[in-house]
Amino acid sequence: MLRKLRCSALLCLVAWVATAQVIDPNFNPVILQSGAGFQVLAQEDDKILVITNRSNSFLNEFAVKPLFRLQAEGSLDNSFDFPDEIKNFPFCMALQSDGKILIGGKFYDGASRYLGSVLRLMPNGTIDPDFEILLDASLNVIDLEVLEDQKIFIAAQAEDPNSSNLIYSLHLKAKDGKSDPNFSSIVFPAGGPAIANIASQSATELLVAGSNLTIGNRTQDVFRLDASGVVDTDFSPIIESVSNIRIKNMVVSGDGSIGILSGDDFNTAIFDREGNVLSRYQVGNEFAR
Repeated sequence: MLRKLRCSALLCLVAWVATAQVIDPNFNPVILQSGAGFQVLAQEDDKILVITNRSNSFLNEFAVKPLFRLQAEGSLDNSFDFPDEIKNFPFCMALQSDGKILIGGKFYDGASRYLGSVLRLMPNGTIDPDFEILLDASLNVIDLEVLEDQKIFIAAQAEDPNSSNLIYSLHLKAKDGKSDPNFSSIVFPAGGPAIANIASQSATELLVAGSNLTIGNRTQDVFRLDASGVVDTDFSPIIESVSNIRIKNMVVSGDGSIGILSGDDFNTAIFDREGNVLSRYQVGNEFAR
């Protein structure tokens, strides 16, 4: 299942268990062939952005680029054109309030020249020249979150130059891509547990989820940070898992409550905005406990 699609459904779990889902008869997308949908994101106009992790994908007879857009009813939107100079697929994307599209990853052109790790696209797909591209060839950006004030919360990974281990890090940028001088980037120990994803409850409440993450002298599965990167020591949701991979996905609803998918994908929990558990479910067995 697509990462964002699965994540966004967490807080609707009770409805999943209680009722069968109804297919929308008016949505009739063409079929993605020779590729796989990696992430989907709905825009305000109900058009749908799709990342595919193949370079030779087709929607029926139409060749598509690593990022393409569907009309609301599912047909290919030819008014959106992913830049030809970017030859690899984005790892993540997010929308700003003006409709511009942030893409994260580690981007190269056809000659294998590094282009950046976060770029911004105009609504038609062209690269926005007014955005300060994140230029750090060591960073592969794995998740993006646009905050209420339009700042950009970033999770990235990099290879440790002294080993084959990965180093995970968190960063905060202004709306135009410039660094936020009030936020101290957080770097996790090399070879330590991985970041699963990031989210926000407000512009000053930033969440990062993973498996036994360490910041300072604290180890937790989910941390809450303020806008300067300081850890909220009163926030520590208790995650249950039957796997060493404790968190697979996290999503935050409009009221700040948090959905967590953990372990073997069967363990799901809903927390209030302060991290107190509201309910736990085993999705695979449709059994609430």
